[in-house]
Formats: sequence, structure tokens, C-alpha cells
Amino acid sequence: MQKIRIAVSEWVPWIKFGENKSFATAQGVLVELYKGLKQANFLDYELQMATAYGVLGPDKKWTGMVGSMVRNETDIGGPFFVDANRAQAVKFVSPLDFSQLVMATGLVPANKHPFLIFKIFSMNVWLSFMSSIIFVAGITSLIYIILPFSHKKKKTEALIRYMWLFLTSLIGKDFGTKNRWFLQPIWNTPSLRFVLSVWLMTCLVFVNSYQGSIISTYAAFKLKPKYENLDDLMKDKSLVIGTYANSFPYLCLKRLINTTFEPVFLRAQENLLYVGKGLPPWMDPVEQGSTVVVGETGHTKYLIGERFKLTGKCGIRVIPLDFCAAYIALGSRKELSSTFINKFNIGIQRFNEGGISTRQKTESILFYEICTQTDSSTAHPLNLTDLIGAFAVLGIGLALSIIYFVLELLTTWSQGRKLNVP
Repeated sequence: MQKIRIAVSEWVPWIKFGENKSFATAQGVLVELYKGLKQANFLDYELQMATAYGVLGPDKKWTGMVGSMVRNETDIGGPFFVDANRAQAVKFVSPLDFSQLVMATGLVPANKHPFLIFKIFSMNVWLSFMSSIIFVAGITSLIYIILPFSHKKKKTEALIRYMWLFLTSLIGKDFGTKNRWFLQPIWNTPSLRFVLSVWLMTCLVFVNSYQGSIISTYAAFKLKPKYENLDDLMKDKSLVIGTYANSFPYLCLKRLINTTFEPVFLRAQENLLYVGKGLPPWMDPVEQGSTVVVGETGHTKYLIGERFKLTGKCGIRVIPLDFCAAYIALGSRKELSSTFINKFNIGIQRFNEGGISTRQKTESILFYEICTQTDSSTAHPLNLTDLIGAFAVLGIGLALSIIYFVLELLTTWSQGRKLNVP
């Protein structure tokens, strides 16, 4: 049985070491893979601790795991994100998984907007309501105009009165009142009764929908990610953007050079992070909304979940970025025989098809999933901030009404003076 030298470094869920950093207590997807291959008498292995995955230095020499495979110090290493540069130095075997670039961001209230009241219904809905009022008022005006009776007033004034009637009836006011001059002549006509019946059903539907929208918009305190895409990062010039040095996320951000999003990469390059022990120090600034960190999906979720488990804090979310993704695979020394590589690939494929890695992957992000499911919404009462938009409209309307009143008063006063002139 062939004995293979395998280089490993901690990367949850692939490899996770205990406090003593011992191979004997290590857990993860790759530990189960290697143990399974050994039990199947496919290979024997010797694990080697590595501190870095490897980058191509200025001297055109590889460091870390990649460098050790190039120098024939290691046979297999990783896992790595599959990229063209590493593929020139090592041979990648069958992929273990697929991962996407993400950013970790804090949360902000979704409904703290002074003019949120105007977003209860979309513009199309508001236009539909107004069009319905004008249409129904127009039909009622035709009934008033066509039916024969004496003492008809102005047709335009009747139309305006009908529009106001149907508008106020949406909130249950004046519906059924028949002692108005524009309703008395046509109140007993079947055509008006039919129109009023249809409008009554419309009002019932509208009021129920309105109340439901109010409750869903205001009565639930919902949180949303503060930053959701690269455009949001570009708009906030004071935001600190960070990423891990010599990592796949760093290489992804490097693709933004010579694009409109190049400032995002330049800002991230000024705040490079390094893997350390315990919870990383960037998590508190991210939760406070002053920092965003670009990373890999599984590892970022694992860190957020560990923070939730240890501190109970759950104010960070992972947002996918759609401009970069890659396969995750082990790398092998190019000199290894094709026969061995083919058998190793078959072992990986059976391992993936059996779903053996699913448990480790699920456990690694379990606390993140629990965190994101516990704070979807909480009840809160309405306050002045929620309704400031409505009060703003009221204030503007009152101001215009006062101006109109002053103009009307001046006009009346001017006309009175002209009449009093001998």
C-alpha cells in the first residue's frame, strides 16, 4: 500500500484542529476522506502541518503547500481554490466542493425611513386607486347628467363632488349618505345602486389590504444587511473594506482592476487581514456597520456562528457576490503516477456521492443557521419617526392652504373695494 505525504492546514470544514493542534484529535471532511481511503486499503498517509497554502513570490518561486509539492517535500496538499496559476505548478484532482465569494456586513432596520408610508403600496397600485376613483366618479356623473330632472347644477362641480365622495368612502366616511344635492336626484336609480354595490366591495378589499400592509410594514421590526452589493460599497467612501492577504478572495478582488469597481480593491488592499487564533477582531466593526470583510462562504459563516455560540451576538450576515466563484480541490505533485491519481479521483467521487461530507459541512455552519433564524422580526409600536412622512404632507398641505386663503382674502378685499368705489 502506497504511503502518501499529505500537507494540511486548518480550514473549517475541511480541517479543524483542537486546542492542542494534534492530528489525532483533528476533525473535518478531509480527515474522514483520508481515514476512509486508508480503511479501504487504498493508501497509507503521513500528515504534515503547513502554515500557508502558497503564493507565487517575486522570485517566481512558490511558497507554502504548493512550494512543498514543487520541491517534492509533499505529495498532496490543500484544499485550494482552483486557479490557473496554481494549475501550472500542481495537478488538481476531482473537486471537493464549489464556493462563492461573499462579504460579511452588519444589519440595519429595514423600516426606519421617514417617508416609508408612501412605500406601503407601489406607484402602480396608487395609480390604479386614483384611476378607479376617476372612472367610477365619471360613470356616476353620466348618470347625473343623462337622467332627466330639474334644478341641475354645474356638471363639473358634480364630478368633483363624486370624486371626493368615492375618495373618502375608501376609509369608510360618508358612504351611504343621500342628503346631498348631487345624490338626491339619482339615489333611487338602479344604475347608481349597482355602482355603489361594486364600490362597496372594492372598499372592503382595499381596507383589508391597507390594514395588512400597515401591519406587515410597521408592526414588524425587520433587519436587513447594510451593504448588499459592490455598488453599496462604492457609495460609502468612509467604509473600511478588508480581505485576507494572499487568499482566493484577494485574487477575486484583484479582478476589479481596470473596472468601475477598482476602488473597492484598492481600499481592501489597504486593510489586509491575517488568520489568527480565536475570533477575529474585525467582527465587532462589521456588526457596527463601519467595516465590510470579503471572504469565502463556508469559513465566513463558521466564524460568525462561532461568535454567536460564544457571545450570543448575531448582527452579521453573509451576502454572496456574483462576480467570482471557484471549485475547491486538493492539489497533487505532478510527478505522481496517473494510475494513482485516477484511483484517488474515484475515491473522492465516491466520497462525494455518498454524502459523507455533508455532516461536517452542516455542523460547521450550524450556529450561523441558528443565528439567522432567530431574529427575523420583533414587534414594536409606531412612533413619530414612522409617520413623519404623513406629517410632512400634512404640514405642506396646511401651508399651501394658508397661502391660498391669504390670496383668496386679498382677492375678495380687492373686489370689495372696487364695488365700493362711487
